[in-house]
Amino acid sequence: MKSEAVFPNIGKVKLPFQTPAVGLNKEQCPIVRENGYGFPQFIFCMEGEGVLETEGKTFEIQEGGIFFLPEGREHRYHGKGRWVTSWIHLAGDGVKQALECLGLVDAVVLNGVDSSRCERILRQILTELKTDRLHGMERSSSHLYELIMEFYMLQNDQMQPQSKGMQRLLPLLDYIDEHI
Repeated sequence: MKSEAVFPNIGKVKLPFQTPAVGLNKEQCPIVRENGYGFPQFIFCMEGEGVLETEGKTFEIQEGGIFFLPEGREHRYHGKGRWVTSWIHLAGDGVKQALECLGLVDAVVLNGVDSSRCERILRQILTELKTDRLHGMERSSSHLYELIMEFYMLQNDQMQPQSKGMQRLLPLLDYIDEHI
């Protein structure tokens, strides 16, 4: 599992969705931010388990879990032993509007979800920023919006589980997708 990070210069291009920092598979050290952080962020638990404290609450972060931290909120997090995370910071006027529109104004922790689509999008963003020095920021901008929407859908699915009837239909829909 290769560890890598990119910190592009977001001042060069003014886009509604920008990525000032993204990292994959970093061994996470304890973080304490009494004044919060200057960007909203998603953090993915790739390996191990962690603890997040924010807004007067304590959350357990399980392997495969994702958490969202809004800009400027006091928080601290640390691993329970070895903890490997991937993370992304969000910037741009469109980000702020999208997060508010979707109700992502407080910290959110999602455990027990299939985060593979989010992880794939995160890798696409990092790849675009690393490999295309001329247009990587522009290319990654649409992926950042996709990541926000994927997280939002995972959050909604966790809050409103599908009906039993819909769960029974999913294998049929998968079959149709694969064979038709």
